[in-house]
Amino acid sequence: MWKKLAILLLSISAAAAAAQSKPVVVVELFTSEGCSSCPPADALLRDLQAHGFPGTELVLLGEHVDYWDHQGWRDAFSSHQFTARQQDYERQMHLSSAYTPQAVVDGRTETVGSEEDELRKAIADAAGKPKSLRLTVQWDAATQTAHLQSEGTGAGELYLAVTEDGLSSMVKAGENDGRKLSHAAVVRRLIDAGRVQGAFRKDVHPPLDPQWNAANLHLAAFVQDTATGAILGATSAKLTP
Repeated sequence: MWKKLAILLLSISAAAAAAQSKPVVVVELFTSEGCSSCPPADALLRDLQAHGFPGTELVLLGEHVDYWDHQGWRDAFSSHQFTARQQDYERQMHLSSAYTPQAVVDGRTETVGSEEDELRKAIADAAGKPKSLRLTVQWDAATQTAHLQSEGTGAGELYLAVTEDGLSSMVKAGENDGRKLSHAAVVRRLIDAGRVQGAFRKDVHPPLDPQWNAANLHLAAFVQDTATGAILGATSAKLTP
């Protein structure tokens, strides 16, 4: 009996180690409900959310920009914070302009968010480039605290995002008038938790809106080199009520 138990524990430990050794890749989708080209990209993000990517842990962030809001339909999930973040990438990557839908992978590569082959290639390429930091996040429901911890080397800005799945809108104006649009990994809150370096521990208290569906919330944490945009480490976890 003890032998069987020991074998079982070793198997569990091996499975956990294998899961932790998976490369982590951050995929950001800059999108808008006011953009007629965006629904296919939103669908692709939902597919990645549902089916994942072989041998890879994905950290997905749906960031709705606000520069389409003047076209007749205000995207309820939009924020100028995401527009500014996209503009940072525009400068870092020397692009001629920002656009939607745009996918940015690990802060290093960008492609049209609806181009599945290109996006999957970018994810595969990113998965083959080890990150210098290994992050973990644990959610303490009692204190509404995200406990963040890191091992490794490198310095950058620490971000914590709260995302929500299962969101949809019936659009009543603009380019998508009359369409029901569905979304995954919508960023509800993006917090700049300050500069970190190497191994660290940090607690962050993200404000949660009671109108959000707690059953569909996740945490995503990442450290980013703000000069180059490169993601140095990332992780995600379920935000349990």
